[in-house]
Amino acid sequence: MVSPAEPRSGRPRIRVRTDDDLDTCVRILRSVHEQYAYPVNWPADPRTWLRGESDAAWVAETDGGIAGHVSLAVDGDYALVERLFVDPDRSGAGLGRALLRHGAAHSSTCGPRVSRRRGRR
Repeated sequence: MVSPAEPRSGRPRIRVRTDDDLDTCVRILRSVHEQYAYPVNWPADPRTWLRGESDAAWVAETDGGIAGHVSLAVDGDYALVERLFVDPDRSGAGLGRALLRHGAAHSSTCGPRVSRRRGRR
């Protein structure tokens, strides 16, 4: 199992997402949707949409607050990265890259390969 990423010199702390994080994640997702149209169609129940069919999910924290989210769903021999987004106010700091790398590292410990296909499910 991958241990939480430790914050060092301004790097985010990446930890398992809990149900207590969902309201904050929905707030960030709303900002992402308004600025970047992701997801294209706003879900009727964003908390349920965030949970999706993921097998694992993490949040990135900076300055004590959630700044990004990623989830991973295992589909046969592949792990699909889903629901990857970063607070628009904190974009450009490498948070999305850190979340993606964390998900890929987790995938390598549990067997499946990360799918690098583009597009939305």
